[in-house]
Amino acid sequence: MKSLICAGLCLLMPGICVGQASSSSEQSLQAILNELPSIHAELRAETARSQSMQILLAELQVQSEALARATQRVDAARSRTGDLQEGVRRITADLNRVEEAQSTTATEADKTRVASEVSRLKDGLASMKRLEQDQASRQQEAEASLQKTQGAYDGIEDQLSALIKTQRASPEVDSK
Repeated sequence: MKSLICAGLCLLMPGICVGQASSSSEQSLQAILNELPSIHAELRAETARSQSMQILLAELQVQSEALARATQRVDAARSRTGDLQEGVRRITADLNRVEEAQSTTATEADKTRVASEVSRLKDGLASMKRLEQDQASRQQEAEASLQKTQGAYDGIEDQLSALIKTQRASPEVDSK
């Protein structure tokens, strides 16, 4: 008798189980489980963007300091070039004044002294012009370095802006 009841239950059981519907909590759980891989992928992407932003901000800070140093070097070079140019103008004016005085000197001792002064001023002028040319070269090098540093700074800024735009666009994509 027991075997007959057991056999009957075995035959009826599959029909009862097939007739049951999934509960809404099971469907919700399954939907969450199905969504989990995309949530993980979004989290990984957001973490990567965040790390990239931190790296770019650190690079921007370092490049900003390099830009400030390069700007100071250019300013100092321009100042030194200006000082040398002013020196050349002063010596040139002195030389012109002494040469004019040379033509009006009467005594031989005065002519010798003025000729010596003209020679000294010409040597000084030649030396000052060489220094001015050297300084102009250093100024050009400093300006080229500044432009290169500015280009690197601008590149990092562009990357950072693009990353920020991407990050701002991400929530819009998720909400659609």
